[in-house]
Amino acid sequence: MNMVTFVSRRLVAMVPVLLGVTILTFLLSHVIPGDPARLLVGQKASDEVVKRMREELGLNDPLHIQYWNYLKQLLRGDLGTSIRNRRPVVQDLAERFPASFELTFVSLFICVIIAIPLGILTAVRRNHVVDHVTRVLALLGVSTPVFWWGLLLLLIFYFRLGWLPGPGRIDLAVPPPAGRTGLYILDSLLSRDWRALGSSLRHLVLPAFCLSYVYLAIMTRMIRSSMLDVLNLDYIRTARANGLPERAIIFRHALRNALVPTVTIVGLSFGELIGGAILTETIFAWPGLGSYMVDSVLFLDFPAIMGCTILVCLIYMTANLVVDIAYGFLDPRIRWG
Repeated sequence: MNMVTFVSRRLVAMVPVLLGVTILTFLLSHVIPGDPARLLVGQKASDEVVKRMREELGLNDPLHIQYWNYLKQLLRGDLGTSIRNRRPVVQDLAERFPASFELTFVSLFICVIIAIPLGILTAVRRNHVVDHVTRVLALLGVSTPVFWWGLLLLLIFYFRLGWLPGPGRIDLAVPPPAGRTGLYILDSLLSRDWRALGSSLRHLVLPAFCLSYVYLAIMTRMIRSSMLDVLNLDYIRTARANGLPERAIIFRHALRNALVPTVTIVGLSFGELIGGAILTETIFAWPGLGSYMVDSVLFLDFPAIMGCTILVCLIYMTANLVVDIAYGFLDPRIRWG
């Protein structure tokens, strides 16, 4: 099976998965106790006002009718209108997604550039001091809550030392860079707004490091384990017996095979980070998808909840597809099928 056929089949298989996600999310979001109409008009509003608001929002229809109406809108590319702010959900997601994407991309970049050399070093120097120190740091990263790291970083580097800025994407005195992508770093580079670029990069340091620490620990241990397995294989022993330099054995022969399971972690982490950085975005007041989903759940904003879930689901499925395609390039023994 060639790659085009494989991708086509996977895209077709995404349709029932996405449909199932919409059904489950719609049912779960509508069984949450509470009345979004009451939250919207206020607790002191009369029952008549609440009734009219429910009629306007279509909440008086049977549940299957509400889902069918939403599904027809979805097929037209319409994610509905937010109950909370009366704006199209597509517009809200378009404004929030770049912030989450930028934070996720920088966090994964930090993970990759640190985890790969650190994982190789700990595998080559197994049971040495660097291996033990890395194991302790990885254990701290996996076991410590993200919100604790976020508050600790703010306390040390913002409140105490004042080296880095606090919450937000950019300084209040600095206008956002001109551009259409919503990615402050990219827009700053394209518009040559160096002031906005410096402010954006400084604001990214703390939330990106906080978000990347957990996955950095996981990736480091994964690369170490994979490298140890590969270094004990017969073809590595043969290469050493033939007198190949150790550097060539590690980076040219062992690392490529060891990266196969790591690609899975990187791809799935991207989907998880872009929609699951709720605590990090809340602590650092980052205007991304995570904070948007929290507000949507608190206000029982059904269209916004559905829109966020569908977007994150699409990102997960796309990341999984990219990972499977990358397998074929990393390991010739793996075929798309």
